Amino acid sequence: MSRIATITTIVALGLVPAAAAAQDLRSPDARDLSRPAITKVIDLRSPDARDVFTSPIARPATSNGHGLSAWAIVAIAAASLGSCALLVAMTRRYRQVSRPVGA
Repeated sequence: MSRIATITTIVALGLVPAAAAAQDLRSPDARDLSRPAITKVIDLRSPDARDVFTSPIARPATSNGHGLSAWAIVAIAAASLGSCALLVAMTRRYRQVSRPVGA
């Protein structure tokens, strides 16, 4: 096996346990017991009885859910395409392959 293929295999095998470690494979009953019991305060008053003014500081910030901006996703995609192109160039140079016949 070539050096590039060996390094690629080792890196790929190193990423799999990291992804599997992020999963929570416990049953839903066990997950509930592992978290501390936090009671949520619910305002049971009618809408007319509630306060009209709410402080802008007290409002929770909205998030898009995944925490990555669009530019971060574009940068990750560009880096992966660049690394694939670099891998192809290194493989061609290692095997000493010239340009395709039609080019």
